[in-house]
Parts: sequence; C-alpha cells; structure tokens
Amino acid sequence: MIKFVFERMHKRRQSEDMFVKMRNRLTIMYSGMLVLFLLVFIIIVYTSLFWMVSYQQKKEVNSLADQKLLESQNLLKSDMNGNDSTIDDKKKITLNNNYFFYYVYNQQGELIAANETIPDLRQSLLQMLKDWSVKYTDVNSKTENLTYSENGSEFWRQKDSNDGNLDNRGWGKDLQNNWDKDTTLTVSSGKKIHMAIMARIIYDGDQRIGKMYLGQDTTYYWTIINWMLTIFIGLAILFFIISFLVGSSMSKRAMVPIIKSYTQQRHFVADASHELRTPLSILNSSIDVLELEEGENISEFSRNVLMDMKDEVKRMTTLVNDLLSLARSDAGLTNISFETFDFIPVVEQLDRSIQPLAVSRHIKLNLHTPADLLVSGDKERLKQLLYILIDNAIKYTPQHGTVNLFLSMGVNDDHEESLLIQVQDTGIGIQPADQKKIFNRFYRVDKNRTKQIEGTGIGLAIAKWIVEEHKGTIQLSSHLGEGSVFTVKIPQISPK
Repeated sequence: MIKFVFERMHKRRQSEDMFVKMRNRLTIMYSGMLVLFLLVFIIIVYTSLFWMVSYQQKKEVNSLADQKLLESQNLLKSDMNGNDSTIDDKKKITLNNNYFFYYVYNQQGELIAANETIPDLRQSLLQMLKDWSVKYTDVNSKTENLTYSENGSEFWRQKDSNDGNLDNRGWGKDLQNNWDKDTTLTVSSGKKIHMAIMARIIYDGDQRIGKMYLGQDTTYYWTIINWMLTIFIGLAILFFIISFLVGSSMSKRAMVPIIKSYTQQRHFVADASHELRTPLSILNSSIDVLELEEGENISEFSRNVLMDMKDEVKRMTTLVNDLLSLARSDAGLTNISFETFDFIPVVEQLDRSIQPLAVSRHIKLNLHTPADLLVSGDKERLKQLLYILIDNAIKYTPQHGTVNLFLSMGVNDDHEESLLIQVQDTGIGIQPADQKKIFNRFYRVDKNRTKQIEGTGIGLAIAKWIVEEHKGTIQLSSHLGEGSVFTVKIPQISPK
C-alpha cells in the first residue's frame, strides 16, 4: 500500500514538474523583458546625465576663462612693457572658489603669473601642462577633464577636442597628441580631486602675446555622478527583484488555463475510454451470439460482414484500452502488481494468438526462448509489452520477412540481474532523426508511407511506460531498409 501511494505521488510530481518547467520559462521570459527595458532606460538616463554634467563643466570653465581673459591680457601687456616684477608678486591674482589653478605664459613660454588653491601642487601641475599637447586651428581654447588623486596617484584625462597645435614652448608646431600620459604626484592626503582644465591663446588685436591655463575643481559634479551610478545600480537590483516577482505572478496566471485544459483533457480521455469499454464489450458479445445462433443460416456475405465487425470491434477495444492505460498513467492511478511466474507459457499463448496475423502477412515469426524462464513483474503488462513490440514489428515488415523474439536472463548496465527481451525484424527501418521521437505519443514515422498501416502511434509510448514502471530500459537500434531491433532490460525485483 505504501509503495502504491509513493508511486502515485511520483507520477503526480512528474506531471507537476512539466508545468513547473513551463512556468519557470515564462517567468524568465517575462522578467527578462522587464529587466531589459529597465536597463535600457537606466543607460539612457545615466548617459544623458553624464553628458549634461560634462557639457555644464565645459560651459562653466569657458565662462571662467572669459572672465579672466582681460586680466590675462593686461598681465601680458605689462610683461611686454618691461615690467619685471616677480612671479610671487604677480601670483597675487585673485582666485575665487570656482578656480583650482590659473597660469599665464608669455610669447617666449615664460610663466609670468600663477596661482592655485594648493600651492604644493604647482610643480606637478606645471609638469602636467608641459606634457599636455593642446590642439588648435582657428579656435582659441581647449578644455580637458582631469581627475587627480592626491594619494601618490595620477591624473586621468577625458579629451574634449577643440583642434590645432599648441605646445608650451612655442606656437603653431605640429606636435603629436599625448592624451593618455599620466602625471604622478605624491601627497600625504588620499583625497581625489577632479578638474576641468582649459588652455586659451591670448591676443592683442591680431598678435599673439601669450597663453592662459585655467583649471576648475569639478569634484562636486563627479561626486553626484558617482552617487547617481550607485543609486541606479541599487534601483536596478530592486526592480530586478520586483520584475522577477511580477514575472512569476504573470506566468502563474498564464498557466492556470493551461493546467485546467490539460486536466480536463486527461479526465475526458479517461472517462471516455472507460465509458466506451462497456458498449464495445456488449457489441463484441452480440457478434459472438449471432455467430453461434445464426452461423448456419446466414449467407456468406453476412458472415464476412460479421467477421469484419468483430475485427473492428477488437481493434477499437484495443485502442480504448491503450488510451485508458495512458490516461491512468498520467493520473498516477496505475498499479503494477509484481509477482514471480514462468514467462514461457505466457509467451507461447501470445504466439498462438498472434501467429494468424503473421501468417496472413506471409511473415515468419520465430521464438528463441529457454524451456522455462522465471521472472518478476506484472504478468499482464509484460504480456502487453511483448504484444506491442511483436505487433509493431509485423506491421512494418514487408511480406516474406522475418520477426525474431529473443528471451533470456542477463545483466543491465548497473550489473543487476535483468530480463532481456529483443524483438528483431527485417522491416523498413527507421531514420536516425525519427528514432528519438519514436516513443512519443501519436508519433508515426513518415505518415504518408505508413498511412495504410493500422495503428494510432501510441503503442510504443505504452511500451515505454510499461518498461519504466518496471524500472527498466528500452532501446532502439535501426538502419533504414535493414530492419529494427528493440532491446528491453527489466531488472528482477523480488515481489514484496
């Protein structure tokens, strides 16, 4: 009883697993679509924000340069007029909170004015500017974003082209750009400073008289950018969880009508198959009565009609029984009854019942069995298994072909004592592409070629189910035009 309950629960779990896998696929699909749209939205928003901040920095540093332009012109004119005051005097130029450094060079490349918010960084900043090749054509300015780490680290630059060629020692030279070179500074603090710097050529009318370098502290903006990135990542994780829950809920709702339809279909097949068994049995019995009572009085034509009716009723009964077996297996209502018995008498009885079919098709059916063979299993199901395999072999073997049945005891792949069943035919064979589908329900190889062969395509599905209920395996070996071999291995389990 416990074993029956366990097997029934196992069958239900198999059916449930099918829907669980389907639901998981739907969940992944739904949540994946939501996450994809979310990621696209975040990328667009973050990219737009990044561009806006960069544009604002460039705009502000240009505005600061415009504010310092007149002061720089006056300093350069004063230098050209022979004012030889020292840098320490000239560096007293005013810097507000928006500036990080401010340097002015004359035409000869001499520093004539300087100031910075961190005086200790002057040499490092000057070296960095010396190594920075600035391009120009007709434009008079160049901006660059730069990140500086005071913990003995480097400058990181983001190019922001305005064009042309300008270096710190002369004018108009066609120099190679060196945008990726970093300047290493060693300062005790670990603070990182982000700067946007600008180089601008100073004119007096049409005459170049010097150049100006200006740097703005943009750490605040980059801090906002980094915080926004962190917030977006957090939102992405949060919405990923939400989208997964929403996708799971949507897939659950989508599965409700599918499960309901599947359950109704399964119940319909089971009920219809069960209801058809009774009228078919009555019809078959009625035909037998007619044959007994009227056998001598009816015409040859009527006798043939009765025989045809009996064959059709028998075929319908077999089909109904097969459908009922599948319906019960889906519902987990089947009960395999294990017992130990001699399999040879069962095989001989089956041979007697199926030989007329083989003879009518001019097919030779050979049995290769020992004198006796004790097996453990369900007698009726194993008999049904043999019938399906032999009947299938006869149907797909042309006239004057051969079908061989081999029975013996051996071992399976797990080295367990097993009942070995082989059904070999010289039939039409099966293509490799079809061999993987041959055990699927209602599947028939090449329907155009086999449409005149009786059958519904569920026999091998039932055979596989019987083998699996006995914890065994069934394999197919076939070559097109040479025939097929079905090999069954059923481990021998003592009945309890």
